[in-house]
Amino acid sequence: MTTDTTAQRSADEADRSYRLDLDVIEAQGRSVQLFLADRLCDGAVARLKGSNGWTGMSVKDLRKLLRDGCDGQDGYVSPQHPLLEAALRLLLVAPKDTLTLSAIHDAISEAWLYGPWPRHVSREALGRVLDNAAAEGIVRA
Repeated sequence: MTTDTTAQRSADEADRSYRLDLDVIEAQGRSVQLFLADRLCDGAVARLKGSNGWTGMSVKDLRKLLRDGCDGQDGYVSPQHPLLEAALRLLLVAPKDTLTLSAIHDAISEAWLYGPWPRHVSREALGRVLDNAAAEGIVRA
């Protein structure tokens, strides 16, 4: 019976979700626009219109630009990114506002598998990192 309970707890933990809370970034006194603009990919930058670039854009428009321009672009989540940055980028381009731990883990594992120096991170270790990533605006959904 203990094994069944442990297996159920592991399944529940794998299904927990995370989201990006930009209010946390703003509460720290950081610019949300700059936070998002720093993570624009080349495809998104090419879509910028006007001489002001991203500076005149709302947070909502920057999020849409990230989703439309960077989701699925080669190298947006790369093996060269640290674990937290890779997870953050996945949450930025997620079609919904939340991603499960399993989805984040699978995407990072796939990106890291084909790098010059393949790495692995366990789902549990990724969960611990994400549970302590409030400074980057990542919170449990």
